[in-house]
Amino acid sequence: MVLILLAGLTVMALEGASSAELLQPVFRLNMDELSVWRSQWKFHRSADGELVLIGSGGPEGSAIASKDEGRTWHQWPAIHTWPKGGVTAVARKGKELLIQVGTSIWRSEDEGQTWTGGEKLLMWPQHVDKKLLWYTPGDRILVTKAGRLLVSVDFLLGGEGTGPEIIGSLVSEDNGGSWRIYELFGPPAGYPDRPEGFGEPKIVELADGRIWMVFRTCLGHLWQAFSTDGGRTWGKPSSTGLVSPAGPLHAQRVPGNNAVVVVWENGKPTPSMVWRSENNFWFPRRPLVFAVSHDNCQTWSRPVIITSNVGYMRNIYFSDTEMFINYLEKAGTKQWGPSDYRPKLVIYDLKKVLALKPAGSKRKQLTVDLGSGVSMKLVYIPAGEFMMGSGESAEQVARKGDGKVEWFKDEHPQHRVRLSKDFYMGVHEVTQAQYRAVMGKNPSGFSGDNLPVEMVIWNDAEEFCRKLSSKEGKTYRLPTEAEWEYSCRAGTATPFNTGATISTDQANYNGNYTYGSDRKGVYREKTTPVGSFRPNAWGLYDMHGNVWEWCSDFYIDSYTNAETTDPQGPSSGTARVFRGGVWGYGPRICRSASRNSTFNCRYYGDWGGFRVVLSVSSMDD
Repeated sequence: MVLILLAGLTVMALEGASSAELLQPVFRLNMDELSVWRSQWKFHRSADGELVLIGSGGPEGSAIASKDEGRTWHQWPAIHTWPKGGVTAVARKGKELLIQVGTSIWRSEDEGQTWTGGEKLLMWPQHVDKKLLWYTPGDRILVTKAGRLLVSVDFLLGGEGTGPEIIGSLVSEDNGGSWRIYELFGPPAGYPDRPEGFGEPKIVELADGRIWMVFRTCLGHLWQAFSTDGGRTWGKPSSTGLVSPAGPLHAQRVPGNNAVVVVWENGKPTPSMVWRSENNFWFPRRPLVFAVSHDNCQTWSRPVIITSNVGYMRNIYFSDTEMFINYLEKAGTKQWGPSDYRPKLVIYDLKKVLALKPAGSKRKQLTVDLGSGVSMKLVYIPAGEFMMGSGESAEQVARKGDGKVEWFKDEHPQHRVRLSKDFYMGVHEVTQAQYRAVMGKNPSGFSGDNLPVEMVIWNDAEEFCRKLSSKEGKTYRLPTEAEWEYSCRAGTATPFNTGATISTDQANYNGNYTYGSDRKGVYREKTTPVGSFRPNAWGLYDMHGNVWEWCSDFYIDSYTNAETTDPQGPSSGTARVFRGGVWGYGPRICRSASRNSTFNCRYYGDWGGFRVVLSVSSMDD
């Protein structure tokens, strides 16, 4: 592996298979044997459940289908009712089928038997008067949760490779009837620190609601930008740390999961003029690889090599259990043209893909020996960004939770927070056995070694952390409020980390109360042993319900003017924050964004507990 320091960011390049994850596919197919057209193919799931590949080049009506999830293929005659021309993108919006043919969008409500539309997708930026070399449409129509249609786009203006170029997003608010272009950067103002030769962007809607754009550069690494308003404005671009020559890529979020997969051609970073003097601009390509992110594209797994030969023109599709990648392949690294490619299909076990861990990450879990046979487990939490606060208005929460509006105003305004440092967090709320092992006492109202400790005042929770730190020689502490919510959400943007709703099968709260249209559940009237319910995506248990959990922050009743990077809360105050809800209250108090407070010397009944955080910087690696 070669580590290259680029603008303060360490990026990774492959020099051989030893630098990559070793993950074998469950199936490979040389599709050239099927005599299919050598083109860029788009995956589609037909109404009768067949997996379909639709060609975007070659003879009109190029399409094949599989009844056995890609193992064998046959011609797909239904393609003959589709609009003529190269299909460059396929998507579904509810029961409606959307396709991009050239620069037009077509719609069908009867699975492709009849079509309407044909509106032009291409919107030329009015302020640009330079000659167009070519326009690269996106290879995917993104249908957002809000119902917008997005397509990534770039314009190559009279030059090749070094620009000038425009990249951005085309957004439709009316189901493809009209489109507007929103630039990430390009002429006339441009972007002063833009990477050389940027282009071929791809867009993904992340679990937290942001739109992520990733694009290649001639400098040799993939760059990215984020949008918080559905692709209409874009934040400052930065490197992903994923190394690539100037080649195409594809990115997609796994349906129903936080994970994002990006497929690209891997190689050493090289300035474009050097790279192009040694190679044809488009050929040869480099080995094809993919990587996975579980934290909204903040960190990535080591690349998995799809083929050590040259790979090109890739696409991704996910079933419930497998990941499909279609690409073109050619052995050798000499200059050669598009006709030398051969179509391939590779299939991976999706469970194994999702198990890939961030490259260079710390140990996933730690176990701390507290003595007398008692231990405590902590899980690694990666640094990252999230939207802190409620995505629902105080009025909406009050209506769904049968409460008063003023109770929920302190969850606003929702704002983006960046946590710049990794940390470990207790897998469980501190148990009575753990508390007794460190403090020599147990203040709890309920009794049981594996029950969470409760009736703990903030001062004693702090004292627990101080004693544990002294014993272990590391810095244990209470989480900040931002760390707590970030960890609770674990990449989700919904009211609960379980989704828009929660049930008493998922957490211990007062089931006599509901949130929204939820049904009533069980009211246990006591704490439950830690780990009684399924953990969130990051391996943390009981983040919703059971006992309230102290945070280190002083309480403030609004996020207005709140810090956005590693917030610590106010420097002084009279009340401390506690989070997560409790066994005796309804689900509205258990939401990820819900905030509560009391004086730090008050135990707040048999409801107040806590969990600990370990600073990674204090560890001896």
